[in-house]
Amino acid sequence: MDEELKAVRRRHTAASATERVINKMKLQNDRGLKKSMRDEENARTAQMHRGRSLAILLNEMRSVDTGKTPLKKEIKAKLKTWGLKPKNLSDTALRLAHGKISVFLRQRFINKEGKTPTAEKKFVEFWRDNTRLEIHDNIWIGNHQVDAVVIGFRSNKSIGTLFEIDGPIHTGEMKQGKDKVAMKFIEKFLKTPVQRIPNHDVTWPRVKAISDDLSTRRQTDYRSIQRWWAKVSIATLAFGGAKLATSDQQALQKIINDLMGLTSAQIAELISLTKLKNTTRFDFGAEK
Repeated sequence: MDEELKAVRRRHTAASATERVINKMKLQNDRGLKKSMRDEENARTAQMHRGRSLAILLNEMRSVDTGKTPLKKEIKAKLKTWGLKPKNLSDTALRLAHGKISVFLRQRFINKEGKTPTAEKKFVEFWRDNTRLEIHDNIWIGNHQVDAVVIGFRSNKSIGTLFEIDGPIHTGEMKQGKDKVAMKFIEKFLKTPVQRIPNHDVTWPRVKAISDDLSTRRQTDYRSIQRWWAKVSIATLAFGGAKLATSDQQALQKIINDLMGLTSAQIAELISLTKLKNTTRFDFGAEK
């Protein structure tokens, strides 16, 4: 009887030890998962801060030689210590840099083969073949890519319209949530409305009806269009660049360095000055 009791106790002890090991492993896994989630959230937050800081710097550099804001004065003083004359960052240079970084972003995060979905391609071809209004396709704005944009006319406070061609992928709950965040950011930041068109509705009559409506609206001035593209370029270089930095740091740095004509260390010093300016204006929203 004593032997049987001892055997039961040994089995119970072994089972308890195994259970303790399992519970300990579960606790460690839970802690590891929570730490991983915290690290990921901290990385996203740091990325957003870097993006805002770079956006502020790029925006101030557009008129740095004539501006009198505290931040512009600090930037000019820093440039002079390096023996550099303050020089405005042109909208043309921003647009060229935007084109370069868009290529990287499209390859890394959207479509590595560079192929355009059939419905989007069809929409753009219809537009270009049958209307006089200029259309730009696959445009990156911040961390988001929109299918097409038509700029150059004024309607209320807007100077254009963005188009999103929605295929089956857009019916998923998660994708719809991301689309909602992206479009809210774009409409708020650029004050440009977004028209969503289902794949099956991409027909010549629909495209013609849209283009006829836009053609009747008042044309806007060239400078307003340049300012619109400057905002798009700054948003994409700042937040698209922050996103790209995790996978291709050297490519990003070369684009930014060439744009500003400064070294990485000098740009980092200028970015550190952006704490002087309120960053709420450059709250670009979540990732796509």
